[in-house]
Amino acid sequence: MRGFNPGPGLKLDVPHRPFVPTLDPLMEITYEAPQGRNVLLRVFNGEGRELFVLADEPAPPGGLRRE
Repeated sequence: MRGFNPGPGLKLDVPHRPFVPTLDPLMEITYEAPQGRNVLLRVFNGEGRELFVLADEPAPPGGLRRE
């Protein structure tokens, strides 16, 4: 996955399908990281422009979060 630096204890799960908000406005993205580790998840369009930031925070207690 381009731009994904997993490192120890990190896991990212993104559905293997394109996101088409007009057909289905929701797409679940899950990550696991050691509690307190900083997590930065950014979404880019096909041209490489950043659209928005999903997460820019320390991993929550338990290390699992769904967006």
